[in-house]
Amino acid sequence: MLDEMPSRVGSFPDDDIFITLVRGFGRARMIREVIGVLDMVTEFGATPSLKLLNTILDVLVKQDIDIAREFYRKKIMGTGLKGDDYTYGILMKGFCLTNRIGDGFKLLLIMKNHGVKLNVVVYNTLIHALCKNGKVGRARSLMNEMDNFSDVTFNILISAYRRSDYFNMKFRITVHIY
Repeated sequence: MLDEMPSRVGSFPDDDIFITLVRGFGRARMIREVIGVLDMVTEFGATPSLKLLNTILDVLVKQDIDIAREFYRKKIMGTGLKGDDYTYGILMKGFCLTNRIGDGFKLLLIMKNHGVKLNVVVYNTLIHALCKNGKVGRARSLMNEMDNFSDVTFNILISAYRRSDYFNMKFRITVHIY
């Protein structure tokens, strides 16, 4: 069926069509077909855009971080493309969702070494994962590396401190004093 497709379609489908296919296959958990969309693009004689590659990476991260990591290495880096801050944000999300915080820190270092601008979303994702694992002090230290903050950054830390034993103990002592 895929072999016949280019001859049936009058013009080259745009990125949005391929992205829709990727998301649909992803919702159906059809991982082979998600990656197979790249073959469709090349059958039309086109090169996949970074937007399409990022969409595939995002779907893969939600399914299996190891498959996503392999896809990143072979299909993005392997073809000479340089990912953008969105690409790295997707990978960071995958590492943090699977509790691979060490890999998240390695990715942060790779981003710095490759001159990728570190945005607040990437930092917030790692800070949230640290706080979720009770490493609030480390999260606060990581915040010191940031150039810009957002309300989300502060909300993550405030919530983490509020849940921590340190804050609860201090609050109880303060209440009893008054």
